[in-house]
Amino acid sequence: MTAPATQIDADLLTVDDLRALTQLGRDHVYRLLETGEIKSLRIGRQYRVPRSEYEAWKQRALKASTPQPISIPITLAAPRGRGQRTETRR
Repeated sequence: MTAPATQIDADLLTVDDLRALTQLGRDHVYRLLETGEIKSLRIGRQYRVPRSEYEAWKQRALKASTPQPISIPITLAAPRGRGQRTETRR
């Protein structure tokens, strides 16, 4: 028994579907598909993306964009008061 066409269509996203979901431009979506960053199927000249592949890409993108804590060593110097000079005049 095969799945109804509406179920199959819901599981495969078109480029326009991806543009709506990601709010990215057409060229950017095509670049993601052509580089394989989002895994897709080619049906003739058209791309179809399984919804599970889109969700996996979204999780990877969210994980990559989450800021990671960094540590920066800070050296504190004593404040210089008025009249203190760093160079000697002769």
